[in-house]
Amino acid sequence: MKLSKYFTLAEATRSAKAKAAGIDNTPPPEIIENLRYFLSNFMDKVRDHFGKPIIANSIYRSPSVNILVGGSKTSFHTQGLAADFTVDGYTPKKAIGEIIRAGIDFDQLIDEFGEWVHLGVRRDKPNRKQVLVYRRNAYGVSRTAVNIEEAKRW
Repeated sequence: MKLSKYFTLAEATRSAKAKAAGIDNTPPPEIIENLRYFLSNFMDKVRDHFGKPIIANSIYRSPSVNILVGGSKTSFHTQGLAADFTVDGYTPKKAIGEIIRAGIDFDQLIDEFGEWVHLGVRRDKPNRKQVLVYRRNAYGVSRTAVNIEEAKRW
């Protein structure tokens, strides 16, 4: 089932960890509507801006899959309103800077461990425009907020 110009339901729900654990990652109808909204209005714009495919590692996660992967209890992935992805030829920071300069709306853009970009949006209230950097360290994970003007220069 095609959800947007570039994304299918199969791609949006793909999870190797869910498959290995035998967990059904099929979203209910209201989440499918969120996925359509998110993918059409945000991720398709990201894809169009870069002019090449983006590699989505994680879009929708059922609550069970979210627990399995250690996701946040308030993860927008469980609502169908977030994606973790990479863009060939771009570091997460460079990709985030491009997304901000392109004027694509967002609630959170996160450089997660220098490995991928997390893009999350809200549907019921205005997006907060938070830019964050997560890094692993000896104590676990550090979380640093970045001024949007600084991130724009990445």
